[in-house]
This record gives sequence, C-alpha cells and structure tokens, in this order.
Amino acid sequence: PFCKFVFLHQLSTMSFGAGDTPITSDDEDDDQVLNNNETLGGGSNFIETHENDGIGNDNQTPISDNDSEDENMNDINQDNHNNHNQTNNNNSNEIQIHFEGNLISFPIQNQHETLASLRDRIKERDDIPMTHCHYFSLPRAEEDGYYDNNDEDEEELRNSGRLLSNEDNTLLSTYAGDILSIYWKSFDLTIVDGMDLKLDLRVSQDWTIKKLKDEVEKNYSVRLQCLSYGGMELIDTYDLQYYSIMKTGYTLISRISISIEDYTCEIATDLLICDFWDFEKVLTTYLDAERRELHKNAAFYYLGKRVENQESVFTHSLTNRSKLEYKVEAYPINIYDSERDYKYDIQHSNAHNSGDLNAYTLNVYDYWTLNDVKKAYSKSTKKPFMEKEKFLSQERELEDNVPLWKLRIRDNEKLIIEREQQEIVCIYICCECGSKVNLRRYDSVQCRQCFHGAVYKQRTTRVCQYSCR
Repeated sequence: PFCKFVFLHQLSTMSFGAGDTPITSDDEDDDQVLNNNETLGGGSNFIETHENDGIGNDNQTPISDNDSEDENMNDINQDNHNNHNQTNNNNSNEIQIHFEGNLISFPIQNQHETLASLRDRIKERDDIPMTHCHYFSLPRAEEDGYYDNNDEDEEELRNSGRLLSNEDNTLLSTYAGDILSIYWKSFDLTIVDGMDLKLDLRVSQDWTIKKLKDEVEKNYSVRLQCLSYGGMELIDTYDLQYYSIMKTGYTLISRISISIEDYTCEIATDLLICDFWDFEKVLTTYLDAERRELHKNAAFYYLGKRVENQESVFTHSLTNRSKLEYKVEAYPINIYDSERDYKYDIQHSNAHNSGDLNAYTLNVYDYWTLNDVKKAYSKSTKKPFMEKEKFLSQERELEDNVPLWKLRIRDNEKLIIEREQQEIVCIYICCECGSKVNLRRYDSVQCRQCFHGAVYKQRTTRVCQYSCR
C-alpha cells in the first residue's frame, strides 16, 4: 500500500503530453520556448485540472480549449467583462467610472454591494448625472483610451452584451478593478423658431420642457417663449415622455414666420406666431403690431378662403413663408354737423337711450382719407365743406390727407365738423356826417365817407324795461 501511495503521489505531480506520455523537466524547458499559439501532440492544447481521488490527492484530467469556450458563451456579459478589462486589475477593491474623458474611482464597500447601490452613490454627487435614463455599460476600447457609448444605439449595446441593465442582481465584485461607462439613453430633437433658427439638440425622454428651453438658451443664447408639437402647446412642467417624444425624428416648433398683406391699404407685415394659436390671437397680434383698430367685419383669407377667428393655425397647415390676406369691409361712422348737435345728443342719449339723433351715419373704408369722407358726406347731405373746416374726434383735430387706418378710426366713431365761424357785421352811425358805417371785428373805427373816427351805436328796436329807484 505504501508503494501504491507513492506511485499515485508521483502521478499527481506529473504532467502528461500526447499519448499519455509523461513530460520530463527537460521537456518543460523546451515547451517554454514555444509560442502560446503553437500546439502539442497532434494540434490540441491541454491544460491540467485536479480531481480528488478520495484521500486528499488530485488527479489530472486534460480538458480541451473548445470546452472552455462553450462555458464562456453562456454569459455574454461575463465574456465581455473578461475580454475588455484584462489590464485594469490594478486595484481589485474598486470600480472606475469613465465619464466625459475622466476616470472616477469608487471603492467597493462590501461583497454584497450591487450596481444599484453604486447608482445611489453616484446620485449623491453633483459632477455625474444619474437618472433613470442613464445605464452602466462596458465602454469600447480604442488605441488611445476608452470612450463613452452615447453615440451608439441602445439595441446595439444590448445585443453586444455591453449594456448592464440588471443592476439589482449584479454584484460590484463582478467588475472589481474594471472600468465602466455611463450610457445616456438619449436621442436627437429638432427645434425650429421662425426662419432664422433650426437646431438639433441631444435630449432624453425625462427632460421637462422647461429644462429643454434652458438648455437651448445655455448652448445657443436663444430664449424660447413657447414650444409646440402637432398644434398643441407643450407645458413647461411636463417631460418629453408625457408627449410620447422618446426617439429621434421629432421636430418642435417655437414660432413660425408668416406674411400678412392688406392690398387696399398697401400694407405688408411679417409676423412671428405660434401654430397652436387661433386666428383671433393672430388678429390681435397683427393689429397691435400695425397699430390698427379692430373692426367687426374684418377677416383673414388664406388661399382665397375666409378663415374664421375660432379656427387654429395648425388646422390650416400654416408654415414659414405662408401668406394671409387681411380685408376690412365698409364700416359705419357718425358725423355731427356741429358741436352743438353733438352735445345735444350726449345729453338726450343719456336720459332716453335714444342713440345718435343728430348724427349722420356714413359707411367708410379703411384706406379712405378724410378728404374722401368729406366728399362722400357732401354728396350725401348736400352740405358743402368750407376750406378751413376740419373734423374733430374726441377733441383732437384730424389731418385730412391721412388714411383712416392710421388715424385709428373705429366702428361707429363720432366725428364732429368744426365749421368756420362767419364774422358778424354791426352797423354804426358816423358822429360827423350821420352816414351808416359797417364794422366787423378788428376793423378800424372810421367813417367811410368823411373819415371821422367817432361813431354812434344804433338805437335798438327791441322793447327794453328798466327798474328805477
């Protein structure tokens, strides 16, 4: 039995080659000269394993490399882990995170710590973003270092086994001494503002609209007042995922540039509007820009068809360089022949709600001037205008050669005619020759016959009564 034990012990410490031939120490020296890629004994490589013989000794069993490769293919992540970080085992008690070209070390606190625990530790830092759109991954190795995977597709990372998504069940010790990267699940988003701005921004689905606007202002120095998609305004507090914007190919609209033309008034206006506005909002913005008054019978026309104010810009598919036509039909104004008539109407309309009693209603157009109004009024009423007679509106004098839209004349505007005052002639009697002298205001007091400078006032013909004491 003792000899058998010694023989078994010698076998356990001896290596075997092809054909179960023992390899001597000289053969081992010769094997050191061979390359790792060369094969022994018929082209098969062998590695030794130890098998317990039941009494504490190990028996050697040759296993081929093909069997080892089959075992490694069962876990793609583990295979990538082994192949990727062969040279990064300098410190097996920590993990290094590659982020924006920097390596940040995180020590492994205990053997039960998982990737989910590492995520919580990273969230406590301010220099590395970590949201539910960030994942751990194995970075791709290049000749001059490691690079982030943010420019790679998520499916590509999953198929290659480099995306570590099962964080709760993955121990940190599995990647001890390795380098991990943080993959940001992001996509490209296009933002358009008028005709001058079109930019592509890398975003993630958890971004709020407010954060999106802030990033545009930070990176491009452009402040976006609003954003819309599909004719719907995007609320600042909601994120992109709420609006189902989660992949590349979406375009958000801030404003569109349109042209509004009024052919009768010869006005062309470029305007920036939002596509979720209704046309009533567009009309208000246009009138404010041109300082025009709102008229009841005014409307927009697009492609020759009248557009209702309650309709949306998006429903008519307006885009940059779209053109709207603005038309104002005839509207009424009230003209008073004198200020006395106007004051009379003011007193009696308040008392009896009778409206404009002494006013003449005239339909006018926005492109008319006051000279056109005078002609139309004289033709309708047969009352001519004197040269110096003017129109008054709310105690301001209106210029004759200015169009009504520039004067901001509204529907049912009240205009008062300021008539030229006729100077009254008074008859006096010369003190010297007794002839009659006709004098007006500012005339020199002098008889026209004898040129005497004193005159008498004529005796009145009306009855006068005096109270004397």
